[in-house]
Amino acid sequence: MRKWEIFRRLGEPFAAGFFQRENASYLVRHADAICSHLAHAPLPEYEPGARLYPSGRSGIWNADPEERVRFFYSFSLSVDGAALRRKEERLTTDFERRVFREGVAELEFLVQSVIPPEYAVGGRGWSHGVIHYERVLREGWQGYRRRIEAAQARNPEFYGAVLSVLNALSDYVRRAVTELKRRGADPALIAALERVPEQPPRTLYEAFVGCNFLWYLDDCDSCGRIDRVLGSYRRGESEREVQELFRLLWRNFDMNDGWHVLLDPRESLCRAAIQAQRGYRRPNSGILIDEETPPEVWEAIFDSWASSNPSPALYSRRNYERGVQTGLGVPPEEAGEFAFGGCSELMVQGKSHVASLDAGINLLRILSATGVRFASYEEFYAQFTADIRRHLDRLVRAIRENAKFRADYQPQLIRTLFMDDCLDRGLEFNAGGVRYHGSAVNVAGLNNVVNSLVVLKQLYAGKLGVSVAEFAAWLERDFEGNPLLLARVRQLPKFGNDQEEADALASELSAMIFGYLSGCSRADHWILPAIIMFATYGELGTTVPATPEGRGTGRPLGDSCGPVQGTDRNGPTAMLRSVAALDQAHAPGSLVLNLRLSRKVLQSPEGRAQCRALFLTYFQLGGLQVQVTVADTQTLREAVRDPAAHEGLIIRIGGYSEYFNRLSPELKEEVIRREEHLAASE
Repeated sequence: MRKWEIFRRLGEPFAAGFFQRENASYLVRHADAICSHLAHAPLPEYEPGARLYPSGRSGIWNADPEERVRFFYSFSLSVDGAALRRKEERLTTDFERRVFREGVAELEFLVQSVIPPEYAVGGRGWSHGVIHYERVLREGWQGYRRRIEAAQARNPEFYGAVLSVLNALSDYVRRAVTELKRRGADPALIAALERVPEQPPRTLYEAFVGCNFLWYLDDCDSCGRIDRVLGSYRRGESEREVQELFRLLWRNFDMNDGWHVLLDPRESLCRAAIQAQRGYRRPNSGILIDEETPPEVWEAIFDSWASSNPSPALYSRRNYERGVQTGLGVPPEEAGEFAFGGCSELMVQGKSHVASLDAGINLLRILSATGVRFASYEEFYAQFTADIRRHLDRLVRAIRENAKFRADYQPQLIRTLFMDDCLDRGLEFNAGGVRYHGSAVNVAGLNNVVNSLVVLKQLYAGKLGVSVAEFAAWLERDFEGNPLLLARVRQLPKFGNDQEEADALASELSAMIFGYLSGCSRADHWILPAIIMFATYGELGTTVPATPEGRGTGRPLGDSCGPVQGTDRNGPTAMLRSVAALDQAHAPGSLVLNLRLSRKVLQSPEGRAQCRALFLTYFQLGGLQVQVTVADTQTLREAVRDPAAHEGLIIRIGGYSEYFNRLSPELKEEVIRREEHLAASE
C-alpha cells in the first residue's frame, strides 16, 4: 500500500493529496493536498437560519475534528503530530507502520521554523496576512482564472498548480451549494453563493457572503480595511441592516479567534462595524484617527468602550502613512493601503508578506547575561549595547534563513492566488511573489530595562548605599534579606511618569535598537521593529532572574511598550508623554500601548472631550497606537472570584482582545496591576 493510500484510509485527505506525487515539487504537492482536502473533507455544518456560510466554529479546513493534517495560514499546513501518531494503531502491518512514520516525519519537518528558540519572543516564524479581498470580490474567481490561463504557457508548473487549486475551490462551492439546498438553507444565502466569489457581488449582502467565505478560506486570519472593501456595495441599506450583517461576521471572528480589521471613519460602514462588535472580543479591530475624525465616530468609539468592549484600538493615520512612505519606501499612491494582521503587525493589504512576530529579543535576558559587575556605568552600558547588537545580528541572520526555508518548503497556495503580484510574476507567495516582503521583530522588556538602567546609574554613582559587588550579590539572592535596598530601588523614577531621566534613557535605547534593526532592512525584505507582547510577557519572564529595577525572579515582563504594570503614577498625560519619547518613527512594526481608564471618564461629555484631546495630543507627539480597556479594579477582582458572573468581560492585552476569564491567573493579576486612570487628564 502506498503512502497516500495509507493516509487516505486513516481519514487524512490533505496528507493523502500531499503524498500522491512524492517526486513532484513542494508547490505541486501542496496544490494536490489542498485539492484532495476540498474534494474529500466534509463540508462545514450549516446552522439553521444562518445568513453566512460557513458560520460558527466549523470551517473549511477543520470541518472534520479527526483530521490532523490540514491547511494553516501561518506555516502553510498544520500537523498535530501526537494525535496523528495515535492513528498508527489502526495499521496492521510493519510495512504500513514504517511508511506511515516516514510520512509523519516529513510533515513535521515542513512545519518547523529554523529560528532558534531563544529568539521566539512572541512568535517563531509566525505569519499573518491580509489577502486582496477588494480585488477578489471585484474581479471574481472568473477574472483570476482568465489571468492564470492567459499566462499558463510561461510557467506551466506554477500556473497549473494554482489553477488546479482555483478549480477545486469552485467545485467546493458548488458542492456546498448543493448540500445547502438539500438542507433547506436560506434561499438568499444559496443565491448569493451561486454567484460569489465566482463572480463579483451585486449587493451588500452578496459582498458580505463573499468576504466571509474568503476569510474562512484564508483560515480565519485578518480582513484589513473591511469597511472600505464592503462599503462600495452599499445601496441604501439602513444602519440597522448593516449592523446585523457585521454582527454575523463578528460572531464568526469571535468563535474562530479571528484577528485584525482596520476601520476608517471616512467609510460609510465604519460606525455600524463599531456598534456591531459589542459583546464580541474579536476581531482585534482598530480605527484610523486624525484631527478630522468626526464627533459621531468618537462617540461610537467611546460608547463601545463604555459597554466594556475595548474595541476599536486607535491608530494614527498620519504617523503610519508617514512611516510607510519614508521608512518602508511604499509610494504615496499605496501608502494609504496599509492595514494590520494578527495583533497589530503592519502590512500593505493584499500586496505584502510580513512574517508577523517572526522572532525577537528579550532585553531582560540579555541584561542578566551582561551582568552588573563593571567599574562604571559607561563600561556597563557599552558592554550591554554591544551584547544587544550581537544578538540582533544573529536574529536578522536567522530571519533571513527562515525566509529561505519558507520559500523552499512552505508554499502557501491560497495567498499565492489572492495576493498581488504572485500571479503576474509567476512566483509563489513565500518565494518572492508579493510586492512587499518583511519581518516584524519583537523587542521585549524595553520598559523593564529602562527602569533597571535608572537604578544602575544610581548604583555606579554611589547613591544606593552599597557597592557594585554587594548589589550584584543581593541581586543574585533576589534582594532577599535586604528589604531596605529593595524598597530604595523600587522608589526610584520609573518609565511612564514623564520624568526626564527615565524618558531620556528610553529614547536613547529605543533609538539604538530600532535604528539598528531598520538599518538591516533591504528593498526586498523589510525588518520592522515592534513591541507586541501578545500574552507572552508572563511566560518570557519565567526564565529571567531578578533584575535591578526590583522585579523578582521569574516575574512577568512589562506589557508591550507602556510602563511596567502599576508603575505609572502621574496620570495618563504623563504616561503618554513618556511613551512618545520612544523612537516610534523607526518602529512601524507597531508599538502596542495599553491604557486602562475608569468607566467614570466616559460618563460625561467633558470626560470624553478630555479623552479625545489626550489621544490626539499623543499622536501629535508621534505616537502610533493605543488600546484602551475600560474596567475598574473592583470589577476585575470580582471576575477573579466569580468568573461565571463575568463571562463577557473583555480586556485588551498585548495587542489583542480577550475574554478576561481565558487569561492565566498570573496574567489576570498583571492586568489588575495596570494603573487605573480615573481621569483623562491628571
